[in-house]
Amino acid sequence: MVRRNKAVLLGALLFLVSSASAEELDLLFVLDASGSMKQMTGGESQIDAAKKAVRAALGDIPSGANVGLRVYAHRENQANKDASCRDSELLVAMTNGGSSKINTSLSSVQPKGYTPIAYSLEQARGDFPPARESKKTIILLSDGEETCGGDPAAVVAKLRRDGFDVTVHVIGFNVDAKAEAQLRNTAAAGNGQYFSAKDGAALSGALHEATKAAVLIEKKDQIYGTPIRGGDSFENAVKIDPKIEYRLDHHQRIREVDYFYLEANRGDTLVAQIKTADKGISIDDKGKARENDHPYAGISINASDRSRLAQEQIIGGKFSEKSATASVPIAGRVYILVGSEYDAMSKDYSTFQVSLKVNGDLDGDKDAGDVIDTALAIEAKRYKTNHLGGADNKDVFRFESVKGARYQIGFIPGDDLDAHVSIRVFDDYKALIGEKSFPPKQGGRSDVFVTPEEGSYFIELTLPYNEDKVGTYLLELKKLSEAPAVSPGMATGSEGGDVASPEGQ
Repeated sequence: MVRRNKAVLLGALLFLVSSASAEELDLLFVLDASGSMKQMTGGESQIDAAKKAVRAALGDIPSGANVGLRVYAHRENQANKDASCRDSELLVAMTNGGSSKINTSLSSVQPKGYTPIAYSLEQARGDFPPARESKKTIILLSDGEETCGGDPAAVVAKLRRDGFDVTVHVIGFNVDAKAEAQLRNTAAAGNGQYFSAKDGAALSGALHEATKAAVLIEKKDQIYGTPIRGGDSFENAVKIDPKIEYRLDHHQRIREVDYFYLEANRGDTLVAQIKTADKGISIDDKGKARENDHPYAGISINASDRSRLAQEQIIGGKFSEKSATASVPIAGRVYILVGSEYDAMSKDYSTFQVSLKVNGDLDGDKDAGDVIDTALAIEAKRYKTNHLGGADNKDVFRFESVKGARYQIGFIPGDDLDAHVSIRVFDDYKALIGEKSFPPKQGGRSDVFVTPEEGSYFIELTLPYNEDKVGTYLLELKKLSEAPAVSPGMATGSEGGDVASPEGQ
């Protein structure tokens, strides 16, 4: 677990230190050395894992940037709480040569005291060169919540209100839910991001995330979409909301994929949309990202069995918009895969959104299914909204009848159902009572049919030619009487007659 945590910490740190050009960056690490950092995980202490993560990040800080290190809780033991809660030291002053000094100074840091996060952030204001015009950034790394009575989020908010334009990113290392909430609030107050080092994915997934996180470019332009990070496989896909327009919170290399999912019913129509603005991204072998004028983006829809249903790619197109559309073949999870097969994809200039149209039957949101066991119960009346097409090429309805009852079926296709439709009626032994077919764009009524015994009967509508497009239709089950009929069947007859315009249509 320590290796996993180190990888996530490293990814988060690399993500943050690459967020400004060298001439504009003043970066301060604030490191937790409280007593809990002695905790061993997988044969290594948390403080040692944190030191290694910081050291690895130092090599990626661009030349010209100022960097410093503040450490808290490393000098005073918990026996003296008052002293421990004021134990926060600028161990390496902010300077262009700070990286090598930090590398050396980390060796002497040992965990001892309480956790004075708020006090340390208050002190951090004086760590930045006052006359330098720069992007001021704090990276706070903590394994727990404030234990000295302070409010870190309130401190950061006050610093920014007082004109100290600092961005505060926070990394939570093996924190519980209460500590995470406090640290997230601190990052939000500092207009920064929160990163968790606690993740159940495999080490390979963590290293993959670290690579993606390393290529952040800070943007001054308006960026649209709610930032989100997907899973790195179908197994750990992240749930998304069809009502929200999203953007990735990281750049992607070519053929990298973020996995998302949502729940859908069989026969529903799902549309996955991808958009680009006017810029793209390129990523070199060292993980450095540069903007270009050729945006790339991609999105695909995959069924619950992971088979691909639809895909779209934007290949170097500015202000482009493409949509992949699919009919859901199996109820359950539908996966959305975001990523370009042709080039790197920018987090800042690409958004995606999924819309879901519920294609229910009998004027509701449930699908009639395609076998007796999933048939929907139908009453003797008119239903204006039903759906067929795509993955839903058969609807089966069930009704109960007494012996000798006389019925008639009315059918009208919607303008969007340009397909042959076959209608059959059978009993629960699957004995055929009658059938009728309707050509494209034509509706009508069947002849009268009779239910020979008391029991369950089924109406089956099918598209014999497997139409891809989902369309609508009106269905009516009309009960004429319970008197015995002379001539059962559904062949065209005198009691039938086409329905040119049913009431209400």
